Amino acid sequence: MTHDAGIIEAARGMFGEASQISMGVPSLVKNVVWISYDLGVRGDYDGLYAWLDRHNAKECGDSLAFISYEYKGSLPNSLKADLKTAFKIDGRTRIYVIYEDDQSGKFKGKFIFGHRKQAPWAGYAPGTAEIEDVA
Repeated sequence: MTHDAGIIEAARGMFGEASQISMGVPSLVKNVVWISYDLGVRGDYDGLYAWLDRHNAKECGDSLAFISYEYKGSLPNSLKADLKTAFKIDGRTRIYVIYEDDQSGKFKGKFIFGHRKQAPWAGYAPGTAEIEDVA
């Protein structure tokens, strides 16, 4: 078993595989989600932390949480709508989610708030080209 497969199996052991939960009409789906968050210096961390606590999130290092989430429809869209009502979202809010796609069974990741920034390690690798400024 590879390291990644071991992590996935551990997650399924904690929360179960993505499954249908019968609650009348329509049924909910339950799936595991990793949530990476960056709310900026003035972000509503109290609101986010209260939401994570209500969802029994597991801490996974700086600004990373792991939850079992029940939803209907699209997981990213449902999660985004849920989070919008839970705490203050502003222009500095960045939330990236990693989840198992119901259809393909593959793991996907996407920003549900904000966007990707340039990585702080960009340019550290040897052989990166120097850009010459010409006036």
